[in-house]
Amino acid sequence: MNIIIHHVIVKIIDFSESKVNVGRNPKARRNNFKYGIPRYMALEVIKKGFKLIKICYFKLEIFSFVILCSKILTKKDLFHSIDSLKNILKRTENGERLNLPSNYNELIRFIKDYWNLNFF
Repeated sequence: MNIIIHHVIVKIIDFSESKVNVGRNPKARRNNFKYGIPRYMALEVIKKGFKLIKICYFKLEIFSFVILCSKILTKKDLFHSIDSLKNILKRTENGERLNLPSNYNELIRFIKDYWNLNFF
């Protein structure tokens, strides 16, 4: 009998809920601590901290979505070995991006268009 075993890794990301709950915590606001997974954080959050989340909420969601799409297409994390916000910021500002496969043209165009925009 052939038994094929597949291991599936499921990632559930709820960007909104975590930010809303952090925003309700007075200690989090007072300490201006950055919550989240560094490799999914928008550059502006890394640079300016939690206060900006309330100002540009939708734009930050798009950034996280683009990073997630990049990961899905490449099956790689952009900064898998780096958890330092300072190093992620430096590498992203230097234009480091993943090489995207060519068979997802519409999604790739969306990702690259976002990379080239400066919302802030």
